[in-house]
Amino acid sequence: HRPVAGPGLHRQHARPRSAGRRHRSPFAPAGAAEALEIVAHGDSRSSRVIGRAIADIPWPPGVTVAALVRDFDTIEVLRVRDDGTAERRAGHVVIAHGETVIESGDHVIVFCLNKRLVRKIEELFQVGLGFF
Repeated sequence: HRPVAGPGLHRQHARPRSAGRRHRSPFAPAGAAEALEIVAHGDSRSSRVIGRAIADIPWPPGVTVAALVRDFDTIEVLRVRDDGTAERRAGHVVIAHGETVIESGDHVIVFCLNKRLVRKIEELFQVGLGFF
């Protein structure tokens, strides 16, 4: 399986400040590409992405959903060291495939070939007024 790219990216609402962290690609000219981390909020009634498979969401051309990070509120103990301290991890990464379903609270990692697509992605992830 490979990450899904295609027309019609859907991102669920992230509150304005958590709408996405932007990272400029070191491999593209300044301003040409963007990487976003978008937190999905809401439910299947208030969001256009929650509860939907990535392949069923209309992504704009030039957009690739690479991965999701979920369960940030769950702390997992990976191992206990000899000194009694624990190595912990919050959340886990899910590589995006067409059948991957976006859940509320997922951090969706999206790549855009053109930064003009950022606004479209942000709009796709907005929740309806009933969410608040």
